[in-house]
Amino acid sequence: MASSVTTQLTISSVNATSDNLSIIVNKTLSTKEPIVGIARASVATSGYTVLVDKAATDITYLYVKNTDSTNVLVLADDAGSEVMDVSPGEFAFIPVKATKGLKVKAAGAAVVAEYALFTKS
Repeated sequence: MASSVTTQLTISSVNATSDNLSIIVNKTLSTKEPIVGIARASVATSGYTVLVDKAATDITYLYVKNTDSTNVLVLADDAGSEVMDVSPGEFAFIPVKATKGLKVKAAGAAVVAEYALFTKS
């Protein structure tokens, strides 16, 4: 059964740029199984924890949040190329390319990653 996820990104500031900043973007994404609702994974500093399997044949929307208050969550593609740092308390919502996968590890000390996966239909 087809389903959908509605996303919203709001970026605003009165002092980050020379003008007031106000960006609001909404998008409804069509999704299908498999879907992983909100889950948590303990992520170590050695080795990687796979969040999106490279065997996925469709784009996978990934929500991931670093719940730690001190240490960084590092996102890497399946080949191990580190592509993103998610600092303490930060989050990301990204479309992961089909057959590329995405894995995570911690920098500093272990962290807990909150995540959800939605397959694009």
